[in-house]
Amino acid sequence: MLPVGTVDRVLEIPPKPWDVGWWEDGVGLGSPQGTVVLVAHLDSAEYGKGPFRNAVTLPPGARMTLTGPGIASAYQVASVETCGKEVLPYEELFAQDGPGRVVPVTCGGAYRSSAGWASNVVVTLTPVSTRSAD
Repeated sequence: MLPVGTVDRVLEIPPKPWDVGWWEDGVGLGSPQGTVVLVAHLDSAEYGKGPFRNAVTLPPGARMTLTGPGIASAYQVASVETCGKEVLPYEELFAQDGPGRVVPVTCGGAYRSSAGWASNVVVTLTPVSTRSAD
């Protein structure tokens, strides 16, 4: 994961479609409070599908383990939402005062070659358990 920031309330996206960005002003993986925001390209005409390519098809309750330096955290899908880029719920998405969660964000919705993807796909993952990675 590459640290990324925001510019004028827009989350930076790593330039390479295979990289995942981590919002560096948020909490880290496994935090009991706050939101870990992750961002990646859905796909690329030159390089193919990106790391969040299956985000829109994740069923509620699906489980996955995310790993980082010294930690492995189990999460389950709480929700998958597609929303227009102009109505992305920024305050909720970047909230740091609630319980711990991970929110991957990618593109989705309708695609137009002249304008790109019309929407964002926002997945909310809630923790199942946390343990030290060996």
